[in-house]
Amino acid sequence: MTLFDLTVGDMMNESILGRAQERDLLRIEAHQIRDYTLNKQKQVDDYPYGGGRGAVMQADPLYQCWRHITDTFGPGHTIFLSPAGKTFTQEEVNRIVQERLARVKAEPSGKEEELNKREKDLSMRELKMTARELFAEKKLPAELLEVLDYSDESRMKKHIDILESTYRSTSLFREPQQVRREVSYGGYTPASGTTAYQEPDSIRKAMGLK
Repeated sequence: MTLFDLTVGDMMNESILGRAQERDLLRIEAHQIRDYTLNKQKQVDDYPYGGGRGAVMQADPLYQCWRHITDTFGPGHTIFLSPAGKTFTQEEVNRIVQERLARVKAEPSGKEEELNKREKDLSMRELKMTARELFAEKKLPAELLEVLDYSDESRMKKHIDILESTYRSTSLFREPQQVRREVSYGGYTPASGTTAYQEPDSIRKAMGLK
C-alpha cells in the first residue's frame, strides 16, 4: 500500500528481489492508495482533526485499500509501518515466514514435499546470510563462502572457525605483494603482484572438510 506504486514497483523488480520474483520465489504487488478515494482529486490527506499545522493520511482510503487486498489475496499478515512502531528486523521476518509455512503445511493440500523444500531453501538462505555477516566481521574473503557446509548452523559456524584459523595461521593465502624490477634504462617499474589463492577443493582438503 503506497502513494508511489510505480516507483516502488520498479525498485522491487531490481537486484535480489527482482531475481527472486523471476524465479517465482515471491511476488510483490504495489497498490495505489489513491485508487480507493471517493473524490475527483483522489485526495488522501487532510487537516488534523484536532487542528494545528501539517496534514495526516485519511483513514478511509487506507482501510478500503487494505480491505481490497485481504478480500482478494486472503488475510495474510498485515504490517503497518509507523514511526511509533518497533523496529522491523530480520528475526521478525523469519518468525512470520515460519508461522505462515506452518499454517500452510497444516492444511491438507498434497504439496507437503514442495513445502518442505521451500522451508529447507529458506533455512539455507538464512544460514548463508549469517555466514556473509560473519565473513564481513572476520574480514574473510567472500569467495570462500562456497567452502562452507550449510546443512545446519552449528556445523557451518564450526567450519567458519576452522577456516579463519587456517586463513590466519598458515601460508594458504598471502596478500598480494608489489615487487620492482630493473629496466634497460636503469630505472625501476612496479610489476604486478601475485596471490597464492588456492581452489576450493584444495582448501577443503587442507581444512579436513569433505
